[in-house]
Order: sequence, then structure tokens, then C-alpha cells
Amino acid sequence: MKKVFLSGFIILLPFVAIPVQAQADLETEISDYVAAGDLRQALELSEKAFAQALEQGDHQQAARLAITLSDIAQITEDFAKAEVAARSALVLTGNDEITRLTLSIKLADALLWSDKIAQAESVLTNAIAFYDQRGVEEDAIRAELTILLASAYKEREEFQRGIDLLTPEIARWENAPEISIELRAVGLNTLSRLYRQLGHLDKAYPPIRDAVKIYEAQDYWQENRTRQLDYAVKLEALSRIEWGLEKRRESIAHLERAIEIYMRHDLGATRDVILMNAFLTNRLRAVGRREESIVTGARAVDLARTRFGYQLQKPAGVNNNDRIYLRYSVNSYLNSLYEMAENPQDNFYKAFQVAQPSVWSQTAQAASVSALNFVRRSPELASLLQQRKVMHQKWTEIEGKITAIDLLENREKDRVARNLIQESQSMRASIDDLTDHISRQFPGYVAFVKPQIRSAAEIADSLGTDDAVIFLHVHYDDVFVFTITEDGYSWQKSAFKKRELCDLVSRFRNSFDQGYHLRCTPVGAQVETDTQGTSLAFDPVIAHELYYRLFGVVEHEIADKKNWKIIPTGVLAALPMNALIKDPKTSVPDWLVKHHSLSILPSVDSLALQHSDLQEGDRRQFFEKYVGIGAPCIGQWAGPNCLKNMQRGKESSVRGANQSVEFIRQLPALPYAVRELKQVAAQIEGDIKLLMGPEATEPAFRKLSGTHPDLLVIATHGLAAGMFDLAEPALVLTPVEGGLPEEDGLVTAGEISSLTLGAKVVMLSACYTAGADGSPRGEMLSGLTQAFLSAGARILIVNHFAVPDGISAEITAAFVRHSREDAGIRSDEALRRALVDQVNKTPDEIRPGPWASLFMVGDTGGVGF
Repeated sequence: MKKVFLSGFIILLPFVAIPVQAQADLETEISDYVAAGDLRQALELSEKAFAQALEQGDHQQAARLAITLSDIAQITEDFAKAEVAARSALVLTGNDEITRLTLSIKLADALLWSDKIAQAESVLTNAIAFYDQRGVEEDAIRAELTILLASAYKEREEFQRGIDLLTPEIARWENAPEISIELRAVGLNTLSRLYRQLGHLDKAYPPIRDAVKIYEAQDYWQENRTRQLDYAVKLEALSRIEWGLEKRRESIAHLERAIEIYMRHDLGATRDVILMNAFLTNRLRAVGRREESIVTGARAVDLARTRFGYQLQKPAGVNNNDRIYLRYSVNSYLNSLYEMAENPQDNFYKAFQVAQPSVWSQTAQAASVSALNFVRRSPELASLLQQRKVMHQKWTEIEGKITAIDLLENREKDRVARNLIQESQSMRASIDDLTDHISRQFPGYVAFVKPQIRSAAEIADSLGTDDAVIFLHVHYDDVFVFTITEDGYSWQKSAFKKRELCDLVSRFRNSFDQGYHLRCTPVGAQVETDTQGTSLAFDPVIAHELYYRLFGVVEHEIADKKNWKIIPTGVLAALPMNALIKDPKTSVPDWLVKHHSLSILPSVDSLALQHSDLQEGDRRQFFEKYVGIGAPCIGQWAGPNCLKNMQRGKESSVRGANQSVEFIRQLPALPYAVRELKQVAAQIEGDIKLLMGPEATEPAFRKLSGTHPDLLVIATHGLAAGMFDLAEPALVLTPVEGGLPEEDGLVTAGEISSLTLGAKVVMLSACYTAGADGSPRGEMLSGLTQAFLSAGARILIVNHFAVPDGISAEITAAFVRHSREDAGIRSDEALRRALVDQVNKTPDEIRPGPWASLFMVGDTGGVGF
């Protein structure tokens, strides 16, 4: 879990010397702030000075400032800024080979910390090739490149490959006096980590022990603050190996010493100090020092929450590694609280509040913003927020263009890269200015989007007689199940063996989706292409075991509650819960969907806000404004008569894509999508707008921004991130013949999030709409679901995996029909009945049908038709 790249070596530069020109007052201030240890202020001034140098066209000064900015950002663990600054310095610097290789190292280090493993490996591979081709003879640079490449292999779980690369390099250092002490220690630590990942603790112990000894020789570690912090990191790594070797007393002593060194320098909520406190919490509890574990656990959570809350407010969002560290800290503290009390319910209130930050995310934030519905109440704020979304999307596109340039070999492209960097800086400054303006003009909005911790009483007050909130806090193999009803509260722990939960969920999920399989990650799960075409049989035993292990432990609290509002974390966000089996002894499968309506919520906070924001009219209002869009002109019926052809067609397709399809126009047509949209329209009395066939284009979709429909149904193909090499998920519409790039028929998650749709219910009748955003270790729901929440949707109906065209159309029509037949019905119950209709068509079928793919995101709170 803990990462050690080269940061501990590289960050020596800012503490030793920062180049300062006499006339550059800002640079002098930066140096003063660094010397005083005020790194946040130094970072802010570095950005300002860099922007000024760029604006003045002084590329030499800008390059120097970019190096300073990258180093300070690396220390403060703002790795997104470190990456941008290192890349800028690489573009702006001259032709000196050593400088360019050094900057490549900085860039790769930042990329590794940002979880951009493929990009980092590409930078390192190019740099090593450049090093060899140019005949550079700098052992230290070669050593740094090798260590980082071995670290990239570790992140790819190619541990032996990393060992094979690094072992001869370390042996070579015996005759290389220019290799610094810090670099030798980093290399030994990296080698130790690779062995530890393979489970070879006996081989992992000697190199990390030697790394610690390097710092302890002649009290070298005490010479300056950077070396003290590096020494603390090595002590923590040694402590971890000692714990695995049953050297518990030594392990705890070394870890306590590492924490003491870190806390002495008051660096705040850094990743290292968060993890150290969480590790110590677990180890103190394991040796019976439970009261001390409570103290360190609380400290770990407070530090993690501070860091996470700060990052959540930034446009770039939270790095997934920080999400892992937060959940690990929370889990450590929860275990201590659970074991400390004779009756775990005694600590329920504290535990419930401690657990909530683990589900803070951009998706939860988007759901909260949608809940308060600021966009309807303030057109001015809606316009500013949309403007900021568009600006951020453009900034991301510019950064992507810069990333695509080979900055070592393609020097002729430097002019283009410099222009892009200047454009990027200007756009980023505009985003910051606009954010400041929003903060001043709408302080209530800013206070609102900051995540809040809710009390159990506050949640209980929002529930009806038939409601139950089930919060599933997951970290690796520990699952804490919190339940709240109007009758009371409950807190239980469901323990799984190592990787057992991941294995069960993967086997269950992968039996549905033959083309794309689930892979567990430390932060949750990712859906990946199954290149081997593996086919798993559905196992009803697993379907019941998952139900029993997750909900059986609290069944006495929730069994009689019809409406379950579930807040999943980790791998459970990828679990098709409707298809769990409640009673294994019945003659026909006792699917969970037969008993309870399920709605998935991104966070506890979003639940509280969605309920508090519901106006009386929202609770009882019929949906009267309907927009249906889809049935694009693609496949065998593409052309001027595509809509007429699809209306006559009966050939059903799957609403997704496979790797054999070459481009959008070759995707199969969706004739049932036309009927689906029309069947819904036939049941709605009020304002109806249908955009089908040639009218279902990207420009037409963008014009829906600001229309605030009550019901929006999108019937088309859904493409997961990675299909067609897409960087982010997308929906397919009709490509405009000879149109612009933004009219190519692919509506991406980023494009959707820049709109202001403000719909009450959005039904994404397409495949893979519940997937991740395509980022490294991206969580489920962070793609199209988050995009529509950001665009103002209150409730979404989405799909885990592929659904046949005809079945999808039947479920949508049934959902609307049930909504109309019972004026008081909630949307979650209407969806449940539509899914049960599908179950009843084949009641004896022991394998769930496509209905298992659909589920609802958001709290209906009584919203119906």
C-alpha cells in the first residue's frame, strides 16, 4: 500500500538552494518561505512567479521556476501540480542532456505518485533509451531511472521483473562513489518492497535493514530535515517487515520513532504520517494495547479526513491513493472501536461518524449538488458553474495534448508545447479566478459542497416506516455494516478471509458479463476486457452467501423494511445486489428484488441533503415533462431512411460494444430503442420531446441543457472506458455527416458533466453506464453516473453490464407503466416491479436474466410520476 518512489531523494533540492535573481522579488520570497517551512505559501508564490515569467516570455526564468514549483509541489504532495510543472520545465529548458534527463525523472516520479503508471513507464523507457543513445555517463541518473522503472513494475504487479532489473544495478553501485547515500537507501528500500510483495520477507529484511543503517551511520539522518524525514520513512518500512517476521516489539518501537520524527516537524496531513498512525493503531490493538490504539486511530482518521476534505475541493479531485489511505485509517480505527467495547453498539454513534468520510468522492459531491438543486434556484450560479465545467474540460484537453508530445526527442515540437503550456497556465488561472468569484458571491454554495458528517439521528429523522439505510464500509476483507431505521440503529462486523470478499464478488459478477470481467483494486473494483473469453457459470450458493454475509448479520433490523437505501464502498459498488438470493431453500430462486426496492447512494451526506431539499411538490408531483433521445442512425440501417427502417426492424442487439467493432457507424442498430422511446411517450401526458434517428445528434443533446425535464430517457449504446481506446465512457448518438469533432456521435462523460440538465429522473437505457471514469483505479459510478449527477440529475437508472435491446425497452416501458398505475408509488418501487415482471416471465430460471443489470442511484424520497 505504501509507496516509495524517488521523492525522498529529489526533494533535497528546494531545501538546499533555490536559484534566485536579484531582481526577482517573488523568487526571493519563495526562498524565504521554503527556509521558514511555509511550503503552502511557497507553492502559491511559485505558481504566481511561473505564470508571470511565462506571460513575459522569459522561458529561461520560467523553466527555473517550474523546477522549483515541481519540487515544492512534490514535497506538499500536490502531485498533479508537480507533474504539470515538471512537464513544463522539460519543454522550457534548453538542450542540456543532463538537465532534460533530470526533469524526466521528476516527471516520472510525479506520474507514479499520481497512479499514472503507463505514462510513467513510457517516460522512463524513453529516458533510458535517450541516455543510452546519447552516451551519457552519469551513474546517478542511470540509478534514478532504474529505481523508478522498478517501482513502475511493482505498481503493475510485475515484482520479479523489478527485482531482476534492480538487483544488478544496486550491485554496480559498489564501484560508483558518486551514488549518494540517499539514492542508495531509496534503491534498497525499493528492492525490499518488491521482495515483500512476493511474500519473501526473509529476502526483504536485509536491504531495508541496510538502508536504515546508512542513515544511522555517524548520525547522518540528523543533518537536516529532509534526511530526518527520509529516515522516518525507512524506519516505517523496516517496521513493516519486522512485523511480518514476528519481531513485534522492534516493529512497534521503530514505528513509534518514525511517527515521533514526523510529528516533530509538523508537516500536517501527509500520506506518510497518516499511514504510520494507521499501522500503529493495528499493531497496538494486536498486542492488547487497545486504549493506545484508540488514540492513534483517532489521530490517523483526523489527519486523513483533513487531507481528503482539502483535496476534494480542488478541481482535479482526490488521488485514489489518498482514498486508500483514508479507508485504511478509518478501518483501523473502526476495528479498535469495535473490539474496545463489551457491547459494540456502545460505540455506534462515534463509529458511524468516523466511517462517513470513507465514501466522500466526486460522485457523492455531484449527488449532493444535484440534491440541493442550486442550478434551479439561481440561474446566475448555474451559469457560472457550467462555465467553470467547460473551462476545466478545455484545460484537461490541453494537458492531454501536452502529455502526448515526446519531450525528449521531438525538440522541433517545443514551440507547440510552449504555446500549449502558456495556454494551460492561462486557463488554470481563469479557473482559479472564477472559483474565487463563486466563493465570494455564493458562500452558501461553497459551504454546502464541503462534505459534512451526519448524525444517526439526522438520518433517522429523514426515514419513513418502510425505509432502512444500510451503510457497507469495506476495506479489503473487513466489512462493517451500519443500519439505521426509524426504530433504531445497528452496527455489526462481517469478517472475510484474505481476498475472500473480492473473490466472491468477482465470481458472482463475472458470471453475468462474459465480455468484461471484474478485477478488485485497493480502492474498489474495475471492469476490464476479458481477452480470453472466460465463461463462468452462475452459482446460486455464492448469491446467497453474499446476501447472508452482508445483510444476514443485520437481518433482524431490516427484514421488514420494504425500501433499502444502500451506501456501498469498495468492491461492493460493483455488486448486482438485486440478484442476490435471500432464502436458498425455496423451489425457485428467491431473488432479493422480490422483497425489497433497492436504491444506491454515493454517501450518507447526499442522502441527508437529498431528503432535506425535497419540496412538497417534489414529493407528490406527477412527471409531466418528458424528453427521449436515442436510436441513433448507425449500423445496417444508417442513412437518410434510418428511422423508418428501424421502426420496421425486429433484430435485437446488445446495447454495448465489443472489441471487434471498428468505429461508431458499424455498431449495430437499435430498432427497439425507437419503440422504447415512443412507448414511454404514449404514457406521458404533458410536454413531450423525442429526438430519434437523424435528430439524435450531439448538438441536439447539448441543447437540452437548461431544460430541466422531469424524465429523461436515453436509449442507445453505452461504451465503457477502454472500448475503442476511449479515455472515458461515452454514449453513442448519430454522427453528423461531415461535422466537427464534437459532432462525431460520441457524447463523453466530460461533455455531459458540463451541461445543466437538471432532470428529476434519468434512465440510461444503455450498457455499462455504472462504470468508472477511466482514470487509474477509478471507482464504479465515477463515469457516466457521476457525469449526469454533475449535470443536475436527481435520480438515475443505470446498468452494470450489457443488456439486450429488446429487454431494455421492455423494462423502461414497464417502469413508466407501474409509475402511472399507482400515483403514490416511488421510483425505486416502480423499478422493482418492472424488474420482477422480467423475473416472472421465467420464474423457474436459476440464472438471473438481464434484469439484474439495472439499479437506481439516488434517494427517491417519494419522487414518483
